[in-house]
Amino acid sequence: MSKLVKLFVLLLSLTGLGLWSGEALATTITSTTAGGTWTTGSTWVGGTAPGSGDTVIIATTGAGAVDIAANLTQTAAGSVAVNSVATLTTSGGSITVGALTINSGGTVTMERPLIVL
Repeated sequence: MSKLVKLFVLLLSLTGLGLWSGEALATTITSTTAGGTWTTGSTWVGGTAPGSGDTVIIATTGAGAVDIAANLTQTAAGSVAVNSVATLTTSGGSITVGALTINSGGTVTMERPLIVL
């Protein structure tokens, strides 16, 4: 197979996987039960804060909460779900999320502008 054909197949494969377009594949990111600040890695299981197109699950318990302390902008592909007994709060910035689901018993306190796409 010629080098040109191999290059074409590689580019086609990367495009199909979403790797060539520059957009990362969406991931489901779940908060720790203790929560913390949205942008802090230790707030999230796995240690990585959510990206703009990720599916986010707020799973805090007790006095724990996830706090959005600065501007947050998700794409339309992103979403936030607040589990039962979990808490999401805001203390700064404006917030744009792709979708917002507040499950029965979940709490959301928005003291900043909120846009749901």
